[in-house]
Amino acid sequence: MCIVASIAAIAVLGSRQGGDEATTPEASEPPINSLDSLPPDGEDGQRSSPPPASDLFQPQAPSPTEPATQPPTPGPTQPATQPPVLDTVPSIPPETTPRPSNDSAPAGAPADVGSCRVSGENSVVVEVANGSTEQTSFHIEVNFLNSAGDPVGTERVFVNFLRPGETSREEHFVADADGGTACAIGTVDRYPAASQFDVTEATCEIAGLDVAGNIETRHIATNGSSAPSDYLITAAVVREGIRVGLSTAAVEGVELGMSVSETSLSSAAGPAEGATCETVHIEKFDLSN
Repeated sequence: MCIVASIAAIAVLGSRQGGDEATTPEASEPPINSLDSLPPDGEDGQRSSPPPASDLFQPQAPSPTEPATQPPTPGPTQPATQPPVLDTVPSIPPETTPRPSNDSAPAGAPADVGSCRVSGENSVVVEVANGSTEQTSFHIEVNFLNSAGDPVGTERVFVNFLRPGETSREEHFVADADGGTACAIGTVDRYPAASQFDVTEATCEIAGLDVAGNIETRHIATNGSSAPSDYLITAAVVREGIRVGLSTAAVEGVELGMSVSETSLSSAAGPAEGATCETVHIEKFDLSN
């Protein structure tokens, strides 16, 4: 009986202790956002006050060792430069350097290259009149034709140092006539050909005929310059106002104040009577250099 009572007392006591544990609340952890959960941070153990809410949203100042970088300030936008618009095309100044022409004659000038005729198996006579105001050289294309009028060959002849207003009727040697019996003038080139030296430093005279019947000429150079010189002299052989040939002579080693003569052949056929020669061009070479 006593044992049964003891067991009953122990069961009652256990039931009371279990009920007390079930009803005792567990210690809960403080909320994360609770300021009461922060440990004291002052020297006296007191908690610091939290910063105002307005300070939490203010931008932080840059570190003293790292200066704040300011964005570059854009400069004023420069307008794009446009090329000027020309209302008219600029004019190009005309060339002043003379060029040889290859036409029959300049506009408004008298026709300067006249007729041609075959004078032999290897020769042709060409007539040229210089209608300009300056001494000129002519390079002339001559086309040769057979008896049927067909072209058989072409040659170029040269009429050099023709003076203004002068007419030349000269016979020229050709090597490419190929049996042509007639001729026609082709292209013509003209070049200014004035003498750079005084032509009065040389004179010319008819000396007679050579064994082939062509006129010989004598050239006399007188050195009026300040140095001994060589001369290359060209003279026109003229008969009855028409130039019929040229003569060229080299006169060398002319000392100061001295005169030296030289005889040469010309391209003009005799007779010598009635013919004269006149200096038209000089090239002079200073021997002191």
